[in-house]
Amino acid sequence: MAESAVRSFGAGRQLELVFVYRSDPGAPQRPPRLCGFFPFERRARYRGLPIAALVSFKHLHCFLCTPLVRREGASATFAAAFDWLIGESGASVVELRSIAAEGPVHQLLVEQLHARRRPFWLGDWSTRAFFEPGKDAESYLRRAISGLALKEARRKEKRLRERGRLVWRELEPGEDAAPWLRAFLQLEASGWKGRGRSALACSEPEREFFVSTATAAHELGRLMLLGLFLDDRPLALKCNFLAGDGGFAFKIAFDEAYRAFSPHAAPGRARDPPRRRASAVRRGGPAAGAGVRAHALAGDRERAALASTSRNPVDGFVRRRRPRHDQSPLAGSAHDGLRPLRHRPAPG
Repeated sequence: MAESAVRSFGAGRQLELVFVYRSDPGAPQRPPRLCGFFPFERRARYRGLPIAALVSFKHLHCFLCTPLVRREGASATFAAAFDWLIGESGASVVELRSIAAEGPVHQLLVEQLHARRRPFWLGDWSTRAFFEPGKDAESYLRRAISGLALKEARRKEKRLRERGRLVWRELEPGEDAAPWLRAFLQLEASGWKGRGRSALACSEPEREFFVSTATAAHELGRLMLLGLFLDDRPLALKCNFLAGDGGFAFKIAFDEAYRAFSPHAAPGRARDPPRRRASAVRRGGPAAGAGVRAHALAGDRERAALASTSRNPVDGFVRRRRPRHDQSPLAGSAHDGLRPLRHRPAPG
């Protein structure tokens, strides 16, 4: 997802991708191992002030900006990143935004800030929907939705079944994802998002990001596409991206001609769920404007925060790259030792 985001949304931004590597002293001939990835955007002004800053790279469809850190040696990885941020980055302020305000990465961040006695502050705090599965789909729906609302949903489902063959489907491993992705783009663009020019298909960078990210995720077994079909016609399609033992809800598209039947809510309340639904999609943040139904189905919440810190010079050992848009931003061979990579000019 990071590579697709840099390609689609990185133009005109001064991106600096920070990679932390660890060498094996017992096997110096081996290439260093990647231990951490911290994507930043460099800015000459910060909140209206002429202050050089590094802020977490975040695009329109970014779920979370929590850095990617390998569990083994995580503390040393964070220490290395902070060494570079404070000592060599040239930034007076570093803003880590949209990071999980709980869990091991958050704990390491807090430990580094306190150990270094860095001045820092929380600039924002928010919660979002958090899906925690029950023992089965039926019990989860009873807990997340009122009895009256669930009864109404079942009534609408029954009415839909009277119109033809109604089935839930899921994109299977090894199946060609291209027809599903085309159907999703067409379905989303057919409704109010298309009329308002906010659908993915209305923007070439966004369309390219979605197709490339979803295609790569499917190849890695990290894409979940669910659909409600009436006589093989898609009424609603739901896209999730899986990560670890959880996942993030991305978008829902539905046929507005069937709005009265609430098809946009159907893939999330299926009583006969597709193969991986209940055990895999554990958490997510519905996109802005996803509606009350997506949040109602998520009975729990998780917290996210924005933290900022200022700097003083110390030593550092990381590598950074300013990606070029004519090549993979994550490609390139590792050099011996842990030192900054040579600067590459940022795209204009």
